[in-house]
Amino acid sequence: MHTYDSHFRALSFVAELDERRELMRRGAGSLKIESQYPYYAIRMQGIAERLPNLHVGDFIKVKRIQAAAGDQNFEGRVQRIDLNKVVIHFSDKFRASRHNNDKFDVQFSFNSMPYRRQHRALEFVAESVRLLFPQPGPEARAWRSPVNLLPISPNILDNVEQMQAVKAIVQAPPGSAPFIIFGPPGTGKTSTVVEAIHQLLAKSADVRVLACTPTNTAADVLAIKLATGPAKLEPDVLFRLNAIWRGRGQDLDNVPDTYPNELLDPYSEINENNVFAIPTKEKLGSFRVVVATCASAGVAESLGLPRGHFTHIIIDEAAQCVEPVTNGAILPLADEGTNVVLAGDPKQLGASCHSKLARAFGLKVSYMERLMKRTIYDLRHAEGIRIMKLKKNFRNHPSIIHFSNQVFYEGELQPMGNADVRMLEQAPSVRNKFPVIFHAIVGEEKHEVGSPSYYNESEALVVKRYVDELRDGYTAGGQLIKLDSEDIGIITPYLDQQHVMKDLCGRKGLKIGTVESFQGQERRVIIVSTVRSRNLGFVSEPQRINVALTRARALVIVVGNPLALAEDPYWRTLLLYINQRGGWRGNPRAADIPALTDSVVRAHDEAMMSGSKTAEAKADAADLLKRLRSVIDTIPPPL
Repeated sequence: MHTYDSHFRALSFVAELDERRELMRRGAGSLKIESQYPYYAIRMQGIAERLPNLHVGDFIKVKRIQAAAGDQNFEGRVQRIDLNKVVIHFSDKFRASRHNNDKFDVQFSFNSMPYRRQHRALEFVAESVRLLFPQPGPEARAWRSPVNLLPISPNILDNVEQMQAVKAIVQAPPGSAPFIIFGPPGTGKTSTVVEAIHQLLAKSADVRVLACTPTNTAADVLAIKLATGPAKLEPDVLFRLNAIWRGRGQDLDNVPDTYPNELLDPYSEINENNVFAIPTKEKLGSFRVVVATCASAGVAESLGLPRGHFTHIIIDEAAQCVEPVTNGAILPLADEGTNVVLAGDPKQLGASCHSKLARAFGLKVSYMERLMKRTIYDLRHAEGIRIMKLKKNFRNHPSIIHFSNQVFYEGELQPMGNADVRMLEQAPSVRNKFPVIFHAIVGEEKHEVGSPSYYNESEALVVKRYVDELRDGYTAGGQLIKLDSEDIGIITPYLDQQHVMKDLCGRKGLKIGTVESFQGQERRVIIVSTVRSRNLGFVSEPQRINVALTRARALVIVVGNPLALAEDPYWRTLLLYINQRGGWRGNPRAADIPALTDSVVRAHDEAMMSGSKTAEAKADAADLLKRLRSVIDTIPPPL
């Protein structure tokens, strides 16, 4: 405990310093600034991969290269970040001085506000031991007390885990240890959070909830569910707190925003210039539920709301936040009686940290993940008291969820999907009603000079054939089955591959994006293009594989180079599973790939064990091998 403050303060400084250096390094010269009245645009490679890591609201300084004596620097502010350009607002003085053929030196200014809020939160560490290093408390006794709840959503009435989670949150006495909702894919995690908020409001008129998420998109989804559900919250009860630099029609995540103006405008503060604004302290304090990003939650403390104003602080998608960011939403606002709820899944996409050094020293581990490693959150003893694992999967076909279920979730997920998840069992490329396909192709990964991205035209052509096949339709059981573009999602890790595929098969409604852009979403069909044919890079990250596969309800198709993928233990297991069940398409065939033969697989397994030097590492390796083998050795359960 005594090193917590210095540890995270140092890591935050390191992350901030690295981000400042990256912004300075990414400054560029001889760039044209295009007029897009009333804004301007600068085209830059790598911007969508967060190179540099810009945000809406950041400042940019520009200076004309062939500047005349007395020429001034101009400062603009980022309004929007598109796939390959930054959209900026400059003053009228810049417009008057600019000529079409001018070129400029560009320098980015660092926005230190997020880090200032992280450091501010660390000032409350000494008063927050209960939250940072929880011990068994009154919740251990209270959970046994009977409580009768009438669910707002009838869908959770027969879901034991969801009901237990809601009951535990509602009946937890003030000052309890944080409660964790461990929500694997398709198990209704956010729906459980929404139900818990409604039940807390119904329990007492004194309840006030701050609900936070890592991103604006996730915060909007949460606010919409609260505003439109069976017990919709009115605008005088629910408030969507937006950062003033969040452009309306653009979020902070470098993807086109889906901010639903018509739904959330009544719940937001918008000034006379039609941009987001900050409410007064009195107005913000009048709402019973405030929804914000973790980064923007610090506004409440800045306005002067006292610690303890919120009786409950709930963080959805908590596994996607580095601990200092989560702290910024909790520690300055929680007193000794505030109850905290963390909902998320550390087996999916983790916390984002751009500093390699800070990651190496543990900044990539989220607050939620750290707590889950503590003894008092051991599921064998604390389930229903301080943690609940949701186990009913309503999204995926049993054969689709099987790999993730065995590898990441101890085989405990129960497929509960409706008939929709089986609708593509007779699609043209599906055999034996097994809707998991791997299409092997040895394409060439290409890389433009100066770009951090990759593309693979051969894979893109294969993806297009599958999209056309599904959209053209087929006959099964005397019925024509034809999918709309909105039913299909294409996931690829690289921006350049997105561009290639949009040129080939881009249609209105067909989403093509990264794993990050699909987190929390689903489609009937997901097609994954892995792109790489040599080093896999982050394509081999287990959480990315998990998220990519589990976005699909009825059919998942992976297009990639098996010679490269088979060198990774997770991909190797997935390929063996698909081949075993008859889902392999394309060339080379599985039998022609040395890394998939029994002898080589055994050699890889033995190398993994022998390469583990400590007893703990050997135990971890043995556990991983056991989980990977279970994918092949067990049969997906029926619905």
